[in-house]
Amino acid sequence: MHILDLGKSVLNAQTSLMQQMAIRYGRQLAFLVMAAVFGFFALITGHGLLWILLVFGGHMGPVGASFMVFGLMCWQRWFACCLAAALT
Repeated sequence: MHILDLGKSVLNAQTSLMQQMAIRYGRQLAFLVMAAVFGFFALITGHGLLWILLVFGGHMGPVGASFMVFGLMCWQRWFACCLAAALT
């Protein structure tokens, strides 16, 4: 009987540990989703502000400003990849 009671207590402890891990992973996933949504809206806002600055401040047309924003975005990603390759 003593071994069965020990097994039950070990099983209960393992179950509570797994529940706590599931709660922690669920919280981390929720924070990750919130951060991704916030980052997406920040990215859209940044590109929109850059486009507005180019159209009204840089006296470019809407299509030219769009191409300029796209070109700057591609250049930034290329620069980030080159920097990452140089650091590794």
